[in-house]
Amino acid sequence: MAKGTKPFWIGTIIGTVVGAVSALLFAPKSGRELREDISEGAKQIGERTQTIAKQVGESTTEFIEASKNRIGEVKQSISEWKQSRLQVSSVAEEIADNNETDESPCGEEACESERACESK
Repeated sequence: MAKGTKPFWIGTIIGTVVGAVSALLFAPKSGRELREDISEGAKQIGERTQTIAKQVGESTTEFIEASKNRIGEVKQSISEWKQSRLQVSSVAEEIADNNETDESPCGEEACESERACESK
């Protein structure tokens, strides 16, 4: 909203409220009828407010439940990812350990003697 239009809208809202109150007060109705109309309007506004509040509450509850479910799914995915990463890490360590002991075909474990290595 532009800076120059803000006072316009504030004036419009105030004018609307003043006009509505004036219309009610100067309407050709008795005081009793006017009070009943105001009372009925207040009841309707209260009922609408309760209905909207109930809908907001239900929507909020649904959102919270969906969020909890999604958080649980994300936690499970992270846990599975960590577990698979640990498995990959342990396999990589095993491969590295095997490569260290079998670096040359003439390593202590691979060949029984140096002569066997020289013959290969």
